Amino acid sequence: MRRTPVTAPAVAVGPTPARRLLRATAVVACLPCLGLKAAWIAGSRVGIPDGSALLDHRVAMALANGLSMLLDSGVIVLALVLTRPWGRRVPAWAPALPAWGATGLLAPIMAGYPLQLVARAPRSPGACAWDRPR
Repeated sequence: MRRTPVTAPAVAVGPTPARRLLRATAVVACLPCLGLKAAWIAGSRVGIPDGSALLDHRVAMALANGLSMLLDSGVIVLALVLTRPWGRRVPAWAPALPAWGATGLLAPIMAGYPLQLVARAPRSPGACAWDRPR
């Protein structure tokens, strides 16, 4: 009996079209926020209503927007690291570090929002529109 050699399936060398599309979507999704933050740092009032408290503390808002731009830029870098071939050479802790930070920042919000909704929920029957008899 003759054995035929088993060959490994061909692996695509470059990124697949789906990866390219997802990477481009992630990058393009960050651009409006980056542009708006850059405009606010430069002194624009686009999207800020007159008399807003955001206009009272110019330096603090510029620092907060600068930090936000840095984090948004990190999202772009993370999308590239996770979808480009050279991203395999990046140590595992590098993309994990921002993920841990984001988890720590978002966990209280994700836990607190539903609890806040429950705490504010009306207790008496008929208080909500869907409880009222028609």
